[in-house]
Amino acid sequence: MKALLIFRYLLLIAVYSACSTDDEASSNDLKQYTVIRFGESQNISENGGQQEVILPFDSKTISVGEIQLKLESNNELNLRTVPEILNGILSIQVQAGASHASFFITPEDDEIVTNMQKIVFSIYALSGNLIKANNNQLVILLSDDELMGMPRAYHTRSNEGSETKEFFYDNAKQLITVETEVISGFGWKESSQYFYSEDGNLIKVISVFDEDPESNLETLYYWKNGNIHQTVNKYDGISFSYTNYDYDQNGNLIASSAYDKDELGNESLEAKSSYEYYSDGRLKTESTTFYFDEELNYKINYDNYLPVLNPFTQILPGVNAQKGLPGLIEYKFGEDNYSRIYTYEFGDDGKLTKRKATGETTTYSYH
Repeated sequence: MKALLIFRYLLLIAVYSACSTDDEASSNDLKQYTVIRFGESQNISENGGQQEVILPFDSKTISVGEIQLKLESNNELNLRTVPEILNGILSIQVQAGASHASFFITPEDDEIVTNMQKIVFSIYALSGNLIKANNNQLVILLSDDELMGMPRAYHTRSNEGSETKEFFYDNAKQLITVETEVISGFGWKESSQYFYSEDGNLIKVISVFDEDPESNLETLYYWKNGNIHQTVNKYDGISFSYTNYDYDQNGNLIASSAYDKDELGNESLEAKSSYEYYSDGRLKTESTTFYFDEELNYKINYDNYLPVLNPFTQILPGVNAQKGLPGLIEYKFGEDNYSRIYTYEFGDDGKLTKRKATGETTTYSYH
């Protein structure tokens, strides 16, 4: 037994020594190469003229080389590059001793709303002592100056998962598409298309979900006296619920009643909501009663507002009931109560960039 233990000990030493030698050799081999690290996406503006895109290296090159990037974007791009893209390939010459490579992009500054465009390159070929890192894609985000300052997206990350919403607009700067992705125990992707009447009122939203792309959820909007007074929900063309809305003399949403419809057309009250406001028009209280087997009451109180408008939150499309940024939100569901304190961060231009609470962070981006 003692001899066997000594043998195992010597075997472990031999294996460890071999691994250490291999690691050292591998490390020495890597020192002969320069790694291209794309990192996060880079941003350029449509009206920015010629702009340089940097490809950083982890160390200086020891020989001349070449980087060939393949354009992966399928959408038509109105831009020029230096060097020029030929047959979908962008070739960049790299000198010895270089700490990075670069090329130039000049977007066409048109007067058309194109929304944020994603330009994607992948490494097609490398020469010299250049090698690629794990991230093989260079992502460039081209901002649309016609939408400058308008909300583009927000991303919420919490202990339960994450949610991302991205907004797209037409030439009249009306919202036409919202892309949603939820990552959690029950994650999904949703794409919603917005449709308008000739006078600019929202009349329909059609949503498609990734788990059932052949089906769709359709919401119809009916207007009266300049406000949405009813919405009707249809699944694959069959109506299954509707909601009625009431407003005060200032146009603030003050109440809603939601009804379900069964296969026979029988209706039942599902929920009632009421909304109260502070004197300055900011939302104070949102109260909802659900009518299931027993009544359930849900209430949200908003307080400690910042003197800044909320650019994102809407209860109804086009009806921005939550106009401000509350610093305190109190929740009451049945006998359960809890609250959250929110803090906010703003960019140099004064726009909201981040909201934080315990276990939750939301970041906001703009065109």
